[in-house]
Amino acid sequence: MFGTAKHVLAGAILALWSGAALGQNFLSQGPGPRFGPINAEQSGDATPNGSEAGAIQAVLPDPALGPNTIFAGSTNGGIWVTNNGGAKWTPLTDHQASLSIANLTLDPTDTTGKTVLAGIGITDNGDYDQFNTPFQGRGGRRTGLLYTTDGGASWRALGGATLANQSVIDAAVRGDTILAATFEEQATATIKTAGGAPYGLYRSVNRGASFSLVSAGSGLPAGPVTSLVGDPADPSRFYAAVTSTTNPHRTGVYISNNAGATWAPAFTAQNSHGAIGPTTQTVTTLASGPNGSIAVALTSIFPAFQFSVFAGLFLSQDRGATWHRLNAAPDVVPGGQAPVNLHIAIDPTNPNIVYMTGDAYQTCGGSPPTSACTVPAFRVVFNPSNNGSSAASLTVEGTAARNFNNANTAHADSRALAFTPAGGLIMTGDGGIYLRNNPKGNGAWRGLNGNLAAFEPYAVAYDANSKRIALAAQDDGVSLQAVAGAPLFKPINFGDGANATIDDRTLKGFSAVYSSSQSLGGLSRMIINSQGQAVSPFPDPTNPGGVPITCNGKDCGTVTNANFSSPIVLNRIDPSRIAIGGGFHVFVTQDPLTGADGVNARSVKLSLVNVGMAGGPSAIAYGTRDNTNALLVGGINTAASGPIGGVWRSSTATRDSLAQLTSYAGLTPTGVLYDPRTQARFFVADSRNLWGV
Repeated sequence: MFGTAKHVLAGAILALWSGAALGQNFLSQGPGPRFGPINAEQSGDATPNGSEAGAIQAVLPDPALGPNTIFAGSTNGGIWVTNNGGAKWTPLTDHQASLSIANLTLDPTDTTGKTVLAGIGITDNGDYDQFNTPFQGRGGRRTGLLYTTDGGASWRALGGATLANQSVIDAAVRGDTILAATFEEQATATIKTAGGAPYGLYRSVNRGASFSLVSAGSGLPAGPVTSLVGDPADPSRFYAAVTSTTNPHRTGVYISNNAGATWAPAFTAQNSHGAIGPTTQTVTTLASGPNGSIAVALTSIFPAFQFSVFAGLFLSQDRGATWHRLNAAPDVVPGGQAPVNLHIAIDPTNPNIVYMTGDAYQTCGGSPPTSACTVPAFRVVFNPSNNGSSAASLTVEGTAARNFNNANTAHADSRALAFTPAGGLIMTGDGGIYLRNNPKGNGAWRGLNGNLAAFEPYAVAYDANSKRIALAAQDDGVSLQAVAGAPLFKPINFGDGANATIDDRTLKGFSAVYSSSQSLGGLSRMIINSQGQAVSPFPDPTNPGGVPITCNGKDCGTVTNANFSSPIVLNRIDPSRIAIGGGFHVFVTQDPLTGADGVNARSVKLSLVNVGMAGGPSAIAYGTRDNTNALLVGGINTAASGPIGGVWRSSTATRDSLAQLTSYAGLTPTGVLYDPRTQARFFVADSRNLWGV
């Protein structure tokens, strides 16, 4: 009979502290940046190689603190700062209540450059709890704002009483006045919190001591505010973009000339040439520039399909009085990941130039390769003489070189744009932070990832032979620690790293590293020695992940009907035995690591046994000391009624032997665990509780 067992989790935490008290020191393993070939890193910032360090949501150069000082905010790794242009980064907020940074901004009225404001919000593209709720990414608590007046040495939380449980997607500070724009870009139809608080623009006139919602009586319509920017020449002028799900036609951009007290329309459906329609939700991304310039990028949202499309780029050079549609602007979000990954910026010295970055080119590889799934980035130039425009790519994808030796590009899924004091363009994305020194002409992307450690692991494994860690991370593939105990990692698989698990017992002195990207894509096995060097032959020298694995003679993802995060688990007692989750079933198999499929094989051919249906398998435990065949599975409850989560067991791991445990009353499990001594005792974690038998 299941019961909640929250005390077990608390005990585990106490054990960690108890170990520390006994002198067991925890040493950071990063993971820091990883470095490798362009087609593995999906970045060409060091051709023919590239680097990536995890998702960086916000970037903030701070010239007052030095020309090489940059603050960076990661989706789930807090705020970092560099004083030497990205060679070395220092974390600043590791002990704050939330590490989910949605934006960063300076107070231009503080000439010392030490006043920084950070908005807390969920912006991550990863999906921790994908089975229980509509896609909403993953992140820490939404606690409002973080505020520092000493350059990040200390921080103060602001707005929690009013802004709690809302993502502060943009913010601004001007002395005593603070503005906070709230919007859920991973759940765009959300207009109120669970407690009933409305999304919108919140304002404080007492340096964050209290906040109040800017009401419709101020001229700003009700609704989430998707973007907020200030005029760089006038600290009292702001632009705010409002979206409406109840009345989509009222989407628009509004201007305030008195620090957010009152507002007037600047860009509405009438300016949009039909891009803002009466039925489809439109989300607006803003950028401000010199000489009263303001740019608007529109996204049409289709919530029912969890998809979006780029709807147009517009530019005004007179503070929103007149607008020009830049028809040359390309679709930089072909993957449908707007507004999260659609970003624009106006050149700080030329109001006719707008830079655009997006999610990812959707054609990856090929012969010759035309893309490595890297970022679409463009310079769009407005011609005032004829109201026309032109666009030029800021990336070279290596179409003339089959091995990407001449490629010059950066990791996909952009998140922010900013400029250095010298006019260089900084772009952040799911791979880290990159700089292009000459965005107005020919230039090259250069990684500023230094020692940044912002990877977001889905899975972590440890190899007892080589003393190295393998890591599967959101949008940053699967990596293996380059040197034992060091933060640098090297790629062994691509895409969204979903699985990383290691058998370090079957082969004496060698280890089998299994890895895959999403939906069991690129499932492969690599054999490494005690120095972490690959000894298994590769069918393709450009594939660092080892030899491919097939299931029943076909692609494993296809055979199992795999979902995005289908798990691979090694048996706890005999790690040559493997359990694989599919879309609705669980399978077991064995990799004997001998004979035709042994260490020197050019491929691994697994024969799967379908153990039975378990909804969408989300977590698996396999093997105990008293029963090597013990199998425990968490997944979606497919019954017509009852709790959303389900747990299944088998004591034989034979065909169709899984049976559901109907006493489980939790959500879809995020983890399951056997007591290694006996199959009679086990635990299940969901996103809210820990359960035990």
